[in-house]
Amino acid sequence: MMLKLLKLFFQNFGMVSLAHRWQLGLYLKFYWEQDNVMISQL
Repeated sequence: MMLKLLKLFFQNFGMVSLAHRWQLGLYLKFYWEQDNVMISQL
């Protein structure tokens, strides 16, 4: 179900969301690194 929605989302927002996907990628990367820092401090 979730996959279906995501597929629909990316089909509808294809080109427009390229920039958004790039931003989301940076956002996730940032949080991933923050998590890793926190984990390595434990």
